[in-house]
Amino acid sequence: MADIINATIDDKQFEVYVMMMKERSENLKPVLTAAGNLAVKSVKQNFREGGRPERWIPSNKPKGKTLVGTGALQRGIQFSSGSKRAPIR
Repeated sequence: MADIINATIDDKQFEVYVMMMKERSENLKPVLTAAGNLAVKSVKQNFREGGRPERWIPSNKPKGKTLVGTGALQRGIQFSSGSKRAPIR
């Protein structure tokens, strides 16, 4: 005949961790804002350096910088993590 094993598990600490993860996952705005800021900074750095990791093909325009022109493209770099537009930093 097989022996039966009974065990009692105190899962209160586990429940605390699950609740903490649930609460943190409900508000993703801080994470999305950080990711958006990082993406904007990275794209702006691309413009400053003229491309990364390889430089962009030079513009054919006299004294022209590749992808710069009027600057509208660069000024249009932004993100939104909700109903309001986040500031570009």
